[in-house]
Amino acid sequence: MPGAPWLQLSLWALLTATGANAAEPLELAEPLELAETTKPVAQVAGLPAASTAAGERNLRLEQVADKVALICHPDQLDECLAGFTPTTQPLSQDLAPLLRSRLGYRSALAAPLTHPEIAGIVLWAPEREARMLDAIVDGKLLTLTLSQQPQLTLWHELGHLQVHALQGGILPEALSAHEQEVLADAYLYWRIAREYGDLALAWQQFHRRNLQVMSDISHLSHWSSVSLLPLLQQNSAVDLAYFTGFDVFCQNFYPSIKRWDDAELAEFASLLHQLFSASTLHMLPDYLYWRKPALTPVITPTLEYLLGSESASIWLSKKHLLIKS
Repeated sequence: MPGAPWLQLSLWALLTATGANAAEPLELAEPLELAETTKPVAQVAGLPAASTAAGERNLRLEQVADKVALICHPDQLDECLAGFTPTTQPLSQDLAPLLRSRLGYRSALAAPLTHPEIAGIVLWAPEREARMLDAIVDGKLLTLTLSQQPQLTLWHELGHLQVHALQGGILPEALSAHEQEVLADAYLYWRIAREYGDLALAWQQFHRRNLQVMSDISHLSHWSSVSLLPLLQQNSAVDLAYFTGFDVFCQNFYPSIKRWDDAELAEFASLLHQLFSASTLHMLPDYLYWRKPALTPVITPTLEYLLGSESASIWLSKKHLLIKS
């Protein structure tokens, strides 16, 4: 960035914006207060000293490794940034307009920073979150009610910063865009277990990711369900909450997580389009049959949740998802 070589916005911040496509309208929801674990500046123990007088009411901080993440509403971003005065390097004046431009009409954005005190900035507009998500499957409108979605979105974005902090150590230095989304949702699952003591909202996020790709294949980069199903099926909330830090949790589960390369994800995309697109004229029973054994277990819980077990089984059979193995 001109005038501030020590400060760099990571390129993948563009890929971590959540919510609908910037061109799509968003159903408004009531703003949600930050969780108690996300504290005002003066209450976060062990953080660098900082002056917070001007914008404290607009600023929230969260610990990310040995740094802090700044959580700001886009409409109050200037005041929010003014409310945190680093003891080392100042923040660039170009930062606020750049972040707002990248956020667009989305509900949230995580932007990692190269800075001695600040891990990154999360722009968070909870009132832009949708209250429900729809998809048409076999001519039926399926609706998923999104409980606590603003809070889940915030935790997902914080997950991106947590993941970024672990890269080059517990995690590989290079991660694909899909791996980053998977790991950010893994952080979300872990955070839900720690904060709520059950995995109901983690399953909601699992269903949400499935429904998004059923409705629009452009959401494939955020389709974490294809990798995280075992995390939900093989663990309880107690199991996930046992790990007191995400770094320890990540060190435990990451080696066993299923990673898909771009070619494999492209095949899943083609199969999902064939199965769920309204433009599909003819069902091809053997189309990408070798991907069906991996896809069927991932989408079945969502179909059963929204359609019921019997209707889901009928649909899977009709789509030849229960034949090949």
